[in-house]
Amino acid sequence: MYFGYFPKRILDRGESYFKRNKVFSIQKKGEHHYSAIVLGTEAYHVSLALNEKGNIVQAFCDCPYAKDGNRCKHEAALYFALEGRLLNEKGISFQVGKVFQYCRRITYNDYSLHYQFNKELDKCFKQLDKLDNHEIKIKNFQKIIDDFVALKYPSSFRNKIIEKLFEKYRKIMKNDENDIQWLQLCLQDDRYRSCIYFLIEIIKSFDPDQQLMILKEALQKNADEDILMIYTDLLKNMDHDIAEALKELPYCQNLGCYHYELIKDYLIHHESHLVQQQYQSFLDNHQACTPYYLSKIESLVCDEKKESFYQYVSHHCRYYDGHEVIACYKDLKDVYYDPQDPYPMRFLNQIKNTFDQEYYCYILYATDNLKMLMLELLENGHMNVLEQYQKKLCEFDKADFLLVFVHSLLEHMQFVKNSKDYQVAQKWFDELFQMIEDPLIKIEVAHLFVEKYPKRKKIREIVESYLDDRGTR
Repeated sequence: MYFGYFPKRILDRGESYFKRNKVFSIQKKGEHHYSAIVLGTEAYHVSLALNEKGNIVQAFCDCPYAKDGNRCKHEAALYFALEGRLLNEKGISFQVGKVFQYCRRITYNDYSLHYQFNKELDKCFKQLDKLDNHEIKIKNFQKIIDDFVALKYPSSFRNKIIEKLFEKYRKIMKNDENDIQWLQLCLQDDRYRSCIYFLIEIIKSFDPDQQLMILKEALQKNADEDILMIYTDLLKNMDHDIAEALKELPYCQNLGCYHYELIKDYLIHHESHLVQQQYQSFLDNHQACTPYYLSKIESLVCDEKKESFYQYVSHHCRYYDGHEVIACYKDLKDVYYDPQDPYPMRFLNQIKNTFDQEYYCYILYATDNLKMLMLELLENGHMNVLEQYQKKLCEFDKADFLLVFVHSLLEHMQFVKNSKDYQVAQKWFDELFQMIEDPLIKIEVAHLFVEKYPKRKKIREIVESYLDDRGTR
């Protein structure tokens, strides 16, 4: 939408007229010239002349306000009515820069700017959704994202808009050659560095071979450590030869990740002579030999420096950031992949007192340490925490999970005081006794609650309701 031609109050009135279906008989008089009748106090004849970009260069209306030389709401109403038609005819995209400047002019702070820009973006989405031509639609979305990435939008709201744009793009893309070419260009564009996560999420919608092709094409033209890490993970998941695949990426030889993955692959395949060659090549490459990768590779190849990476992580990890802690643990597991290596577990024990129990349990769950999570819950029963993970814990080890469930519920019942609390507890008892198949174990579990809370008549009634004359129902 070309906002610069109309004052805001005229735009708002014109939009209102358009939404109330007051624009009739739209006709195209020339390549860029349109006319219509707009119903106001009476029927007014309106015409607009546009340039090749769809911007207004001349407008006419025979209403009294326009005759005095003003830009009127009838002219604005016709332009709103033309938006969908112009998109279908010329594929004119949402002009990000002009809309941003317009929103900046009429707002006073970043929050109101974000609100207004979001509002205009939603209008654009509605117009684009009307397009029959998918190629024009997708090119519009690509151009909108390209223009927005280059825009100096307030950093506090920037990622919200980027996420919104990519989410919308993901819904309309067809995973065709057009999408592939655009993604490859984005991966090579420095402006998209902050959007790598969103690009990768889109790339994941392609089949694995296409993903490899897109990432490889990008890496053959531009070395990027984040992309290389994702590429090597995909190679591993598909059981490809890591060493052969990496040797096809000469631009990546100055990346520490390149040397680390090669050395690790050689170690896994017991090619010790190649390990030493690659290690020396890494040490000679001052661009790749950063402290981070030096500590990682030393932990792999030097027995006397086995703790090197663990010490590096312990020193550099920002322990207040739970997501970074999770990333550090996964990094440690990648280096110390032998189950006998104690460092990943030592790290988890080290961070235990940094977080409250609920978040520590989340870290154990996110790092797939389900046995440790059950031990933690067994030590400090917490039903609300257990409930978040019970499905996965039960699938992991049902017998141990039942033990944790009973222990946690026993501890929880001391806090149950009123009827609302008992309703919640009843739901948990239902789940517990449904999972127990052995009648004798049901009796034992019921006795545990009665013995722990002998004076709580309500608890006795609840657990006995699950037993019949033979001990169970």
